[in-house]
Amino acid sequence: MYDNDFVSSTGSGADRDTDVRNATYRLGYSFVSPDTPLIDLNFNLYRNETDYTQIDQNPAAARRDVEVATTGFDLYNASRFDLGIVPTTLTYGVDYFRDEVETHDDVGSTELFTPSGTREVYGGFVQARFEYDTWLEVIGGGRFDHFDLTSTATTEENTGDRFSPKLSVGVTPIQGFQIYGTYAEGLRSPTLNEAVVSGLHPAPAAFELLPNAGLSPEVGHTLEAGVNLSYDNVLVGGDGLRAKLAVFRNDVDDYIEYATLDRPGVANPCLAGRGPICFARLPYDALQYQNIDKARLEGVELEASYDWRWGYVGLAGAIIDGENRRNGDPLNSVYPDKLTTTLGFRALNERLTFGGRWHAVAAKDDVTDPTLASDRYDVFDLFVAYEPNENTRFDASIRNLFDRQYQAYSGFPASETDPAPGFEAMFGVSIKFGVDN
Repeated sequence: MYDNDFVSSTGSGADRDTDVRNATYRLGYSFVSPDTPLIDLNFNLYRNETDYTQIDQNPAAARRDVEVATTGFDLYNASRFDLGIVPTTLTYGVDYFRDEVETHDDVGSTELFTPSGTREVYGGFVQARFEYDTWLEVIGGGRFDHFDLTSTATTEENTGDRFSPKLSVGVTPIQGFQIYGTYAEGLRSPTLNEAVVSGLHPAPAAFELLPNAGLSPEVGHTLEAGVNLSYDNVLVGGDGLRAKLAVFRNDVDDYIEYATLDRPGVANPCLAGRGPICFARLPYDALQYQNIDKARLEGVELEASYDWRWGYVGLAGAIIDGENRRNGDPLNSVYPDKLTTTLGFRALNERLTFGGRWHAVAAKDDVTDPTLASDRYDVFDLFVAYEPNENTRFDASIRNLFDRQYQAYSGFPASETDPAPGFEAMFGVSIKFGVDN
């Protein structure tokens, strides 16, 4: 459960009391038994609700509500058996989720920016994993996806489906060192926000948001190669070193990216006097999500951790570049390079975990317009978790410990008047209810 109350400003003196609430509910069931190798069943049912409410202070009483809910489930099973002399794991399952957005507004403008609508996505998959001796692993499979998207902003229904294959081969020439290569395809449907958001973006930089209900889904074709490391008892007894280095290239058909539009004969709202008070004047008058026929994302990802039981250290980072292959422009939706370092410790028989994280985020200047760029920044977090028993967990964290003011990259025009959140303190409780098989 998350609840945040604050006062937001439009920059024109019309402050608003704002409340953001988020709640997540999850119910899971699993069944596994050494006597039934053909059944390793997992089921998860979940719901996430976010309520966003604003009430104007002046003029008073004007109220805006946006309710966003996602409900879904996933069900999958793993069957283990020998195919001749080859140990085999066959995994198969289905999943489904439904996004719902509802808006209520006393003055009627919220429906423009966040139209009500629904998105349903469902699919099924099957995957076979073959292991020969200790040096060869082959994984093959496929997935079917279907989506339906409707909204009050349009009478047009957006729907689509696709089957996507996957093949991966891993070779372990020496124990603990694996080289692998993967080819996989995948479908991503447009979100409600991408397809139907519309209206006038307010200060500090006004521009129009144009809907595009006919967006096509993205289809990715990914090649990935890398190295996995797994070693125990490296420096002291009971420790463990785990690392993964991957390089990838993802060629995407119909990549969804917003475009800046300078429409002839249409005046910028800041200049035409029909928008709110503007603190920035942009060289374009509108934004719209559109499909890029051919796009490419490529980069390097690193994950590494060393655990010595009473403590651990971890690194996670990514360097990713994106390109519109039709004209060579960068992709604005690709986020800056980032490196996260974690140092943690354990106490009280490993029931207490505490530590800190350092997020180092690079500047982002490979954009199609200078107004989208962002500077580099560093953020430090602290965390603590306590598990009195296997079914109960308490979590507390402090984000942005030093209250650093920075502008996180969003892909939209940056503004010093709308910085990222400062010092934040959070607390949570998790309780599991289990039933013996």
